This record gives sequence, C-alpha cells and structure tokens, in this order.
Amino acid sequence: MKLFIIFISFSVCISLHAQEGFSTSGNQLVGTGGNLSYAMGQVFYTTYIKKTGSIAQGVQQTYDIVALLGAEIAVIKLELLAYPNPTQEILTLKIDNYKNESLTYQLYDIQGKLLESQSVKTSKTRLDMKDLAEGSYLLSIQEKGTLIKTFRIIKN
Repeated sequence: MKLFIIFISFSVCISLHAQEGFSTSGNQLVGTGGNLSYAMGQVFYTTYIKKTGSIAQGVQQTYDIVALLGAEIAVIKLELLAYPNPTQEILTLKIDNYKNESLTYQLYDIQGKLLESQSVKTSKTRLDMKDLAEGSYLLSIQEKGTLIKTFRIIKN
C-alpha cells in the first residue's frame, strides 16, 4: 500500500509539468484589435508534414479562423460566415442580407483540387464534410464568377 501511495504521488508531480516548455523569450500583447502572443527559441521541436495535415510540437500552436480573401462589392452588401470552424461533420455557410443572389461556393483541398461546387439557394447552406480527411480546406464564395470571399476551413 505504501508503494502504491508513493507511485501515485510521483505520478501527480510528473503530470503537473506535462504542459511546460523551454523557450528563451516571449511576450503577450493586448490591444483593441486583438491579442498577440509569441514564444521564441524553443530548444526541442519536431514537425511532421503529410498531404492531409501536419503535426508540430511547440509551446504555442496556431489556431486560425481566417477570411483569406474578400472583395467589397457595392451592389450587394453580404455578411458571410462559415461555422463551426474547425468542423468535424457539418459546416454551415450563413449569408446575412441574402436576397436570392446568384452565389456559388467551391470547396478546395489545400493543394487546390476542387472537391465540390454548388449553387447557394438559401441564407444557410450546409456542407457535409464528415467523409473528408482531416486537414485544411478553402471555401470560396462567388457571385456571377466574381470572387467575394475565401475562408480557410479546418477539418478535425
């Protein structure tokens, strides 16, 4: 019994340092436009990159929800949202102020291969992503062939 208690005590102590990293410098900046934090000089790191995604060891990992590209069109004022991002199964494309514009969406993998292209028929369009591999995808929204916005979608 004594040995069991000692083992549990050491296990707890070891797990307390599980999320610790060694870096030479870093900082966190906070402003009205958002937050920025960084760490530099990590001593140990490894990165694995494959077609379907990458794994990186590090003190800080990026988590991006980014609208990569957009064009301001004077004729139509649309608010475009793609959520949840990251997604596991269903991605919802929500378009506020949708008034039956001739919009289409294209879903590309990170290498630029077109996976799906459909017309947008309602203000909420659901994309089924459950059969796609984990990784990053690009969702482009067009109005009569003119690019309006491109989202980077992360599939978990």
